[in-house]
Amino acid sequence: MNYQFEVAPSYLGHIGNVELFKINSYIYLGGAHGLGYSEYKIFNVATKKELNLEDLLISGQQKKFEALAYTAYKDWVKGQTDSDAQSFEKNWPFSMTDNATLNNEGIALTYQPYEIAPYAFGMPTLTVPYAKLKGIIKPEYLPKSVTKAKK
Repeated sequence: MNYQFEVAPSYLGHIGNVELFKINSYIYLGGAHGLGYSEYKIFNVATKKELNLEDLLISGQQKKFEALAYTAYKDWVKGQTDSDAQSFEKNWPFSMTDNATLNNEGIALTYQPYEIAPYAFGMPTLTVPYAKLKGIIKPEYLPKSVTKAKK
């Protein structure tokens, strides 16, 4: 029997007081193809606690963030397919994920295969730019250039 299981953690760096990690895994149990999985881990060095997406957002701003993520989804569909978002979403509806990290551009949301797109699209990543996150993300997680910028 040909089975395979791999797990590989990687350090992504830090932004302010948070350390960023990614854990990639792959499993093959036979069949047409294996399945990859990717998970982010965010740790606040000051509080010595693991953070999730909700911890990054200002209380009460979840719905606004979800709207921005949905816009990023529609932009992703437009850039990756010949379909409009409404047609694509009939088979692959948008959903929120907690699999988020901070990067140089904003908050990146990575989806596992089959979550919001067919397997052939891999693991889609939607990025909500920092420029749109002022007033939604806690100031300590915004780059200094965004916190100093005028509205």
